[in-house]
Amino acid sequence: MVTSDHKARRIDLKAAKSTSIALRDAPTTDYEFWKEMPERSFTVTDMKWRDGELFIAGLSNQEFASTLRRVKYPFDSQQSTTSVEIYHTGHNLIETRAPIRAMSFATWGGKAYLVAAYTCTPIVTIPLDDLKDGAHIRGRRLPN
Repeated sequence: MVTSDHKARRIDLKAAKSTSIALRDAPTTDYEFWKEMPERSFTVTDMKWRDGELFIAGLSNQEFASTLRRVKYPFDSQQSTTSVEIYHTGHNLIETRAPIRAMSFATWGGKAYLVAAYTCTPIVTIPLDDLKDGAHIRGRRLPN
């Protein structure tokens, strides 16, 4: 670990407390992207922490696989799963297996948003209020 005064010290990870949660509906098939990338390798593509929640982007085993999960901390068995639809301008279609690759948060006009980047499309915004368990939503490209 490196402290704020720029000093390094060892941490005994075996003695450290840890917690975990099993993700609901993780990919289970042998499907491969581009004939070499296992679908399961996209189960988690990014994670961000905000206000006591862990946001987890990636794929699920559902028909529309692009998924954003929210898990409150400390972890319990509860997790919210939302499928996120984005029109991919590079392919001129809506892809069902295109997960968020990187994300952050922003506030505009007093409203909280998830700001998401994909491999094949410009930046999109998703109102945090729209992220509800079981919902299927569409992110909006910037500027909109």
